[in-house]
Amino acid sequence: MDVFAVGESMKIVDVPVGGCLLCMMPGKPRICFIAAFDADNQYLLDPAFVDGDGRSYPVAHAMERNFGHENCIHYPQARLRPTMTPDCIAPGYHRQGGISSALYLGSDAFVLQATFDHHRVTAFDLKTGMHWNGGVSDLFNTSRWTVKIPDGHGKYQDLANFTA
Repeated sequence: MDVFAVGESMKIVDVPVGGCLLCMMPGKPRICFIAAFDADNQYLLDPAFVDGDGRSYPVAHAMERNFGHENCIHYPQARLRPTMTPDCIAPGYHRQGGISSALYLGSDAFVLQATFDHHRVTAFDLKTGMHWNGGVSDLFNTSRWTVKIPDGHGKYQDLANFTA
């Protein structure tokens, strides 16, 4: 029997920076990314964290404090697909700069702003997983984007859809 496994089971700490994974967050499974400021400061980036008031926004959870040895499914072939239709694309900040799940489109980067360390704001490039040093006010943003994974026939299917 031929078996096609699109993901691999491993510990969250073993997923490389920039990796896309499925992990258990309180109450349900979530699609997240591994992001980093440097080799010693890694974060589990949840693009659609829901707070106690029901608001959804991206949050970067410090790995050493919150996660690490839990199991996850790593998707090494995951792809990001921004929706680039006129009704989804806009220049500059999404919603006048508030934190949202909008994806900012750089020349060679897909940037997501997130809160971390008690509501400070930063940005990460989802293509590399590394901290984004540039601003986002000069970039285009898209209010919808998708994470896709391959199926057993070489085509990509939606794993998760995000809307700002």
